[in-house]
Amino acid sequence: MQLVSPIRSAIFLVLSLCAASVSAHPEDFDVVVYGGTSGGITAAVAAAKMGKKVALVSPTVQLGGLTTSGLGWTDLGRNQGTKIVGGLSKDFYHRVYLHYAAQPNWNTVKSMAGQHTSGFDQTNQLGYIFEPKVATKIYDEMLGETTVEVFTGLLDLDDGVAMTGQRITSIKLEDGRVFVAKMFIDASYEGDVMAGAGVSFTVGREASSVYGESINGVQNPVTNEVVAGVDPYKVKGNPASGLLPGINASVAPNGTGDGALQAFCYRLCLTNNAANRVMVAKPAGYKDEDFELVLRAVEAGQTQFLKMDAMPNAKTDSNNKGGVSLDYIGRNWGLGWDWSTLNHQQRAALAAEHAYWHLGLLWTIQNHPRVLAKVGASGLYSGWGLPLDEFTDTGHFPPQLYVREARRMVSDYVMTTKNCAGTIVAPDSVGMGAYTMDSHHIQRFNDNGSVKNEGGVGEEVPAPYPISYRSLIPKVGQCENLLVPWCLSASHAAFASARMEPVFMAMGESSAVAAALAINDGTSVQQVPYAKLASVLRVKGQVLTQSAASGIVVDSEDATGVTITGAWTASTGTAGFNGASYLHDGNEGQGQKSVRFTPVIPTTGNYRVSLRWSAHANRATNVPITITRAGGTSSATVNQQQNGGTWFDLGVFNFTAGTTGNLLLTNTGTNGYVVADAAMWTPVGALTTVQIFSPVPGTTRGDSVPGSVVFSRDGDIASALQVFYQMSGSAGASGFSPQPTGAVVIPAGRREFELPLAAVSSAIPQGEKTLVLQLSPSAAYSLAGTTSVTITVRDTAFDSWRFDHFNPTQLGNPAISGPFADPDGSGVVNLLRFFSGTGKMPRTSLLAQGDLLYFQFDRARAAAGLEYVVEESSDMSHWSESPRLPLHAPVEDHGQIQQIRIPVRSSTPLADGTRFFRLNVTP
Repeated sequence: MQLVSPIRSAIFLVLSLCAASVSAHPEDFDVVVYGGTSGGITAAVAAAKMGKKVALVSPTVQLGGLTTSGLGWTDLGRNQGTKIVGGLSKDFYHRVYLHYAAQPNWNTVKSMAGQHTSGFDQTNQLGYIFEPKVATKIYDEMLGETTVEVFTGLLDLDDGVAMTGQRITSIKLEDGRVFVAKMFIDASYEGDVMAGAGVSFTVGREASSVYGESINGVQNPVTNEVVAGVDPYKVKGNPASGLLPGINASVAPNGTGDGALQAFCYRLCLTNNAANRVMVAKPAGYKDEDFELVLRAVEAGQTQFLKMDAMPNAKTDSNNKGGVSLDYIGRNWGLGWDWSTLNHQQRAALAAEHAYWHLGLLWTIQNHPRVLAKVGASGLYSGWGLPLDEFTDTGHFPPQLYVREARRMVSDYVMTTKNCAGTIVAPDSVGMGAYTMDSHHIQRFNDNGSVKNEGGVGEEVPAPYPISYRSLIPKVGQCENLLVPWCLSASHAAFASARMEPVFMAMGESSAVAAALAINDGTSVQQVPYAKLASVLRVKGQVLTQSAASGIVVDSEDATGVTITGAWTASTGTAGFNGASYLHDGNEGQGQKSVRFTPVIPTTGNYRVSLRWSAHANRATNVPITITRAGGTSSATVNQQQNGGTWFDLGVFNFTAGTTGNLLLTNTGTNGYVVADAAMWTPVGALTTVQIFSPVPGTTRGDSVPGSVVFSRDGDIASALQVFYQMSGSAGASGFSPQPTGAVVIPAGRREFELPLAAVSSAIPQGEKTLVLQLSPSAAYSLAGTTSVTITVRDTAFDSWRFDHFNPTQLGNPAISGPFADPDGSGVVNLLRFFSGTGKMPRTSLLAQGDLLYFQFDRARAAAGLEYVVEESSDMSHWSESPRLPLHAPVEDHGQIQQIRIPVRSSTPLADGTRFFRLNVTP
């Protein structure tokens, strides 16, 4: 039911202005996310799920960044890339799977290939290939399930970040709208908020010597080269005629640093389905000379210009392929400038130049007479065009340019190629990367009369690697309330791996969780306790490490601690292994091969011994194991066709400090392939320690976001652990769903258990109450760290007002205390009394300022959560929502009362009569 304010105001107005899909009342927020990208969406959703008031401010109308703009063939690393997917990113890919599994053509797409994996993982129900419109639908669903408020607007690049000391207080858009928050997340591809906050950053390539990286700086020669024989001169064979546009005269020595960026492109979505296709026409202003390089490449023999990765419903995700292709090489940077230094209008103009290059290239290879003369009347990529059902508001062309890199933060931890290679491991992981260190070309140059590309790098990552929390936050002493999930602190070469969209989604979620914890504790992002952050991320399903190792791990690749006898083969063929690879015996030489794992035991005591392998049907079912322990040996056999990808428990044994204990694996008498991967020793002599904390320490009755309590343990996690607690406080257990029972079980193999506490909706306000959970001691564990938490339970803002204004008897009578009751007969119902903050009817008026008309009203700050709209009518009988202009709605604070002005129309007088306005408030 809605309540309509009886106040009306009339004025002569023009009727022809259009509506805008922006909120008309920016408020104070807990978290403001700038960037409507994939990582921006997961950041906003994650923060809202932790009970925070969130604004997602997108520079673009289209949400989702590259994930909704053509990049549907997900970038997953070759070596166990799917293993890094968790949390909200896993939720996204699960929704992709569910979408296609419900489609009539499921049987035709379910076996399609993805990148380094199946397009659809039917075991885990994850889909890694998808159409842009499907990604858009899913992100809309994810946002729609939360209270995230979405705004569209461009950051004021000159004066858009307001600071007080080392904290951002607000950001301002070009249209004047201001967003105030406690925490900010810069999820843009450019790092504009980061730069505005004065945070240290860099652009371009470091010299190889800076971080000791062989693939940083200038890289020449390289792969993906221009086909031989492409002449660089304006007049072929005539150096005096000058070079073609975009071709440099020379290149610096290898390893030299510069400010150059890897090339950008659009990820074209194409189709050859004639019923759903529009062919690309010659672009307006097309000039042959702009595509001379394309024509010469065709004439020199290049026939592959697009990477045509198949998507469902006869579509592609088309990327750069070949030396001359979609990448607009060298056109995103120049002497004294780069993409990040441009203003919004200049970026839009440069993006349009990229679009011209793409459409012109496609038209050229399909239609140009010189191409047809070389390859035949059908041209190249005949029959492929833009899909009619994609990007319908941008001419079926992707709206988001693939900004592969811009600014990169320089924090107290810089991710480098050593992290990607696994030789340095970040101890404070907030997610993992796994993709190739993949830098696209950066420039073209004249190599003795031939065109050559420079800067392309494609070096494999041996295994998933952790990404440091410190790489997402500014240096200590710089901004205290900013997180940067994409323009993170990494060298150019390492960023070339970490920049992928699945990683961006993970970093967005991890940034939001850290922001929420910082708000809870009233601290800076630099002071968020990592142990607490990691616990919350794990209970949310985020993947922080490659395995759940909790002890001393000896891997088959280790330089020490491993003794290999006989000829073993390193492999990555079957997933589930520890480290970068595993060893197998080739199913031959039985009785002649063994691997001994020897740990360094720090103190004498009991240790749980576990073994890891990757399971397969060709594995041996009877692999002999001998454990040398204090006082003797113990033997066992394992079935390697089962329990792959886990730490298999062999039992608890006593070991002496030092290196006298070990595990020996042999292939004696085995009946299949034997795998030697890794062994682990976990101390179990000391009691497990348990603590408790609350990521979401408050909840509102009837709200969709429950309070949250996390029980966390250290030490041995091989077995399930029951943890007991006592309850006290003014909120009874019956007021929650599920009802707390005084005990939880942390499952085997897990360190944490999350207990959600949703407060049950109540028809009668209850007032603020608390539930205290106090850990109880047990013989099975010891207590350490935080041992009690308090969950605060509140009424809605309106119910809280009712609780303060009515006695218990009145609260039980809706005719007195209900939202639409008028207990004092004043003509002002309770909802409007609360909304106004004065006990009277909200004061409304119309105000003309300049050429704009504003609908102005007062509202209590406490009523900020109530919904309202401004409606208009010409006859006071038929009402419709008033259009809102895409302009800043000024909000003035007057103590506990806010004066809000919503721009609704031009102030030019109407010619056709009176217009009435009213305020419509809903509980």
